[in-house]
Amino acid sequence: MSKSPHSALSSSKQNVVPKDELQTLCLRVSKKHGHGVSLVDWHPLGEHSQVERYRFDNGLTVLLSVDPTAPVLAYQTWFRVGSRHEQPGRTGMAHLFEHLMFKGTAQHPEGAYDRLMERAGVTTDAATWLDWTYYRAHLPKQELPMVIELESDRARFLGLNTEQLEAERSVVMNERRQRVDNDAEGKMFEELYRLAFSEHPYGWPTLGWMEDIEAIGLADCQEFYRVFYSSGNAVVVVVGDQDREDTLGRLLDAYGPMEKQPIPDRTPPSLPEQTEERRVELRLPVNAPRVVTGYGCPEVGHPDVPALEILSDIIFNGESSRLHRELVREREIATGVSGWTSGLVLPGLFEVFLSLREGVEPEQADELVCAELSRVAAEPPSKREVEKACNRLEADFVRDTISVGARARSFGSYEVTMGDYRQFFDVVDQYRRVAVEDVARVAARYLRPERRSVVTALPSGEEGGAAS
Repeated sequence: MSKSPHSALSSSKQNVVPKDELQTLCLRVSKKHGHGVSLVDWHPLGEHSQVERYRFDNGLTVLLSVDPTAPVLAYQTWFRVGSRHEQPGRTGMAHLFEHLMFKGTAQHPEGAYDRLMERAGVTTDAATWLDWTYYRAHLPKQELPMVIELESDRARFLGLNTEQLEAERSVVMNERRQRVDNDAEGKMFEELYRLAFSEHPYGWPTLGWMEDIEAIGLADCQEFYRVFYSSGNAVVVVVGDQDREDTLGRLLDAYGPMEKQPIPDRTPPSLPEQTEERRVELRLPVNAPRVVTGYGCPEVGHPDVPALEILSDIIFNGESSRLHRELVREREIATGVSGWTSGLVLPGLFEVFLSLREGVEPEQADELVCAELSRVAAEPPSKREVEKACNRLEADFVRDTISVGARARSFGSYEVTMGDYRQFFDVVDQYRRVAVEDVARVAARYLRPERRSVVTALPSGEEGGAAS
C-alpha cells in the first residue's frame, strides 16, 4: 500500500494555510462584505493542500479546497433533504423539486440557466436520494463568478407557477413510468424497500408514488422550498483552482442575505428488528429470473459498516469473489452477482442482486448464497482474503477521488450523511482495522435469514417492456 492514500490528491503548489491565518481571513472578509463567516475547522489533504469548513452567520456551511493543478473547479450545493423528509400523500416531492430548481428566477428566466452554463462550457447535473439532494457543476475557473451568481439566485429567488409545476409533473410521471413501471430492476428495488421498511419513509420511492405525484400542489412546493432550501440546511462545496479569499467574499455576497429557517425534525421512529423473512414474487417481462435481497444493516457511520463492505467484496464483488466463482464460472447458473451496503443516514440494507440464467430455479441460487453466508459466519475468511479486499477498496477509494468533482462529491456526501466531511479521511484506516473475526461477526449478526426481505422476478412470458 502507498504511504498516504491521499497522495494522488496532492497539489503541486503549497496551499496549506495555518488556522490563525484562516481566522484572520474570515475577519477581513466579514468586515469587507458585511456578513459574518467563521472557520469551523480544516483538515490536511495530502501534503500540499487542505479542506476547510466555514460557517456563515445564517447557518450555511461552506467547504473549500484549493487545488491549482488544473484550471477547473467543482461547485456543488447539497441540501439535507431527500425523500425520507416528505410527508405521506406527498411522496416524490424532493425529486420533483430537483426538476423545478431549473425553472428560473425573475433575474434569470426559464431557460437562461442552461443557456448561460452551456455557453460558458459548464456541465451541470443534479440528483435526489433518500437523505439528500445535490446540484453539481464542473467549470473552467474563470466562470466561478457566474456560477455563484446563478446557483445562489435559484437558491434564494426561485420563481414557481402552476404552468411550470404541471410541465415538470408530466416529466416526472414519465420518468417514473420508464424507470419503475416499465423497468424490471426498478420495480424490484422499489418493492424491496417497500417490503423491508413498511411504514418507514425509506419504504416509499424517491420518485414517489404516482397518485402522490399527481396530488402535489403549488403551495406544497413553495413551502418545501422555503423550509428545506434554506441556508441552515445547505452545504456549498468548491474544489479546485480558486483564490480562497475571493471565493469566500463572493459566496458571502451571494448567500449571506439568505434567511435561516427552522428545519422540522422528521426523523422517524426506529423500526423494530425484523424477526422473520419477508418475500414477494413478481411476474415481469424478463428473460430469466432475478433476485434482490435486503438484509437489515446499520447506518452509514456505524463501526460495523467497513467489515460489511469487506465481506461484500470477498463474497459478491469481482470475478475472484467467492459467489462469482461458484455461481457464474463453476456452476454457470448466474450471469451476475453483486452486493453492497445502502449507505443511509438511518439503518438501511445490505443488498444482494442475482441475475440468473434461463431455466434456473431461484431457490437453487438462494440456497447457495445462504450457505456461503453461513459458512463465512462460522469460518472467518483468511487474512489474505481480507487484505485483498482491503486493497481493492482502497484502490477504488483513490480512483474515485482523483478528480475535483469526485472529491467535492465525497466531501459533500460525508458532510450531509455523517455530519462531518472529515470522516472521509478515516475510510482507508477503517478498512485496514478490520480483522478476519470482524467479518465473521458481522455476517453472523446481520446476514441472517430472518433479517432479510426477498423480491424474486420470474418471466411473465412477455417480451421487452420491463426488461432491463
